[in-house]
Amino acid sequence: MSVNELISVSEIDLLRAEAATLQQLMAVLERTTLEQTRKLEDAIRDRTAAAEELRRQLEVTRALTESMGEGVLAFGADARLSFFNTAAEQMLKVEVASVRGRMLDELSLARPQTIAAIRRVFEARTTIRSDDDLFLAADGEALPVSYTASPIVSGGEFVGAVVVFHDITARKRADEERQKLLEVEREARVQAERARETSRFLAEAGSVLVSSLDSSATLERVARLAVPSFADWSFVHLRDASGALRRVAVAHSDPEREALLRSVEDIYPPSADDPYGPAKVTRTGVSEMVGVVADRILEESAKDDAHLHQLREFGFTSYISVPLIARTRTLGAMTFAMAESGRHFGESELLLAQQLADRAALAIDNARLFAEVEEARRDLEQRVLARTMQLQEANRELESFSYSVSHDLRAPIRHISGFVDLFRKRGAGSLDPAAAHYLDVIADAAKQAGTLVDDLLAFSRMGRAELARQRVSMDAMVQEVLGQLQPEIASRAIEWRIGQLGEVTGDAAMLRLVWRNLLSNAVKYTRTREGAIIEVSRTELDREHVFCVRDNGVGFDMKYVGKLFGVFQRLHSADQFEGTGIGLANVRRIVGRHGGKAWAEGEVNRGAAFFFSLPRESEERIDGTQTHPARGR
Repeated sequence: MSVNELISVSEIDLLRAEAATLQQLMAVLERTTLEQTRKLEDAIRDRTAAAEELRRQLEVTRALTESMGEGVLAFGADARLSFFNTAAEQMLKVEVASVRGRMLDELSLARPQTIAAIRRVFEARTTIRSDDDLFLAADGEALPVSYTASPIVSGGEFVGAVVVFHDITARKRADEERQKLLEVEREARVQAERARETSRFLAEAGSVLVSSLDSSATLERVARLAVPSFADWSFVHLRDASGALRRVAVAHSDPEREALLRSVEDIYPPSADDPYGPAKVTRTGVSEMVGVVADRILEESAKDDAHLHQLREFGFTSYISVPLIARTRTLGAMTFAMAESGRHFGESELLLAQQLADRAALAIDNARLFAEVEEARRDLEQRVLARTMQLQEANRELESFSYSVSHDLRAPIRHISGFVDLFRKRGAGSLDPAAAHYLDVIADAAKQAGTLVDDLLAFSRMGRAELARQRVSMDAMVQEVLGQLQPEIASRAIEWRIGQLGEVTGDAAMLRLVWRNLLSNAVKYTRTREGAIIEVSRTELDREHVFCVRDNGVGFDMKYVGKLFGVFQRLHSADQFEGTGIGLANVRRIVGRHGGKAWAEGEVNRGAAFFFSLPRESEERIDGTQTHPARGR
């Protein structure tokens, strides 16, 4: 039987339908395959691009991380070290290969407490920070750091942690330097405050020391001034006349403890052989400072067990004792002690104590010197008083003598003059020329003796007469004196050069005598000049008026100027120029009583200048009494 017979027509149609279906399925499958292939290719391209972008970002991140100055450590979710940048490698002095892949807890790059802190990032998924911590370099050196440890999350999933740390060595050093500077500034501030306190203390102490000449009271005040700002205790001991050390001051803020120490020292006073304290300092003249008072010092200082017990009770912790030295003599010692405050003395306090002791010693020495001077002054006053009484008695006797001379000499002189006149009358016409000449000489001598007696009495009275103070016009007075001298100058050719002389305050009668003596002298000693010139002038100085009478007469030798104003001192003989030698002495005495002075200048045959000064009215004193300011000129 043939194939055609076996396959029916219907089956062939079914096969054809199935083939068509298969062809359609193949077409769909082919299209689907092509579409899936395209999608897969697109996905592959996208993943490749993403991978490339991720690789690029990783490279950028790695480059940025490597360029950072901070160290970076990256850990996976299992806390294994996965990344270690170059900065971290350099700061921690470790090779990356030796630590990469190691667990956080296995690393010895930080202290245990720091590792435990970073572990909390993995456990709590939180960020931690520290501004001051220590990492450990491979060589064991501690590295000051500040760090931040943060979790790494991707797509909401924890994938690890990163630690970024910064070397803060420079900052720490800067902080240390700043701290040192702060300490220096604080110390400088303390020193400045201490210097101010020192200056204040010394200023107050200096003020106290110069406020009184009672050295004991002054030292007591200084001792109290030192408590409690400078010391808890303050003592002052001075040597007495026998050389023994005597306490003159003790100070403490508690009067009861102060009284107790006084009683203890009364029982156990300082002795010359004491190994410590004021006795030793006074003996050696060398300052002593004990920064910390050991019990051994108390034992060596105590006189007996009871004294040692008392010293321990006071609880001295530190003390300074400095000598009081003035003019190479050690007068005693000033001692300062610390006790209940627990403070201790240092070199600066020693210097302050020495400065205070120097001032105190000077004040003590000044007080003693003042006492000695006062004693000498009282003794001198007694001697002066006795001498004054003797001089007053001598003056009274001199006055009696002067009046006696006035009476006893005037009468014989008058008798001589009278008998000469009687002899002339009786022997008129019978006397030969020689006898007449002798009588003239006797008469002139008697007249001169009378004038001399009058001048001496006037000179004596000039020193005792009271000054009648008033305003005096010197211009008018000079013109008045010139009028009185007219009989002497009428026949003379004298050129007068008189300036403005103004007014002064003084005794008119006495000042008139000054002008009369000076002007008559100028007239007298220019007698030998054909063209006599006499100048009268006034010069104003700060505190005085200076008047001058200058002439072009015979002058004098300046080596004899000291004799001009003395009584009976004459530089020219009576045969040349008449006079008694008392006029200039009167000038000096009158001017001196007005508070001024008189002097002269001259040259032989070239004239002379006589000066006298009077105090300006505002400062003028007459007989030791201050005058009132002048009311105008």
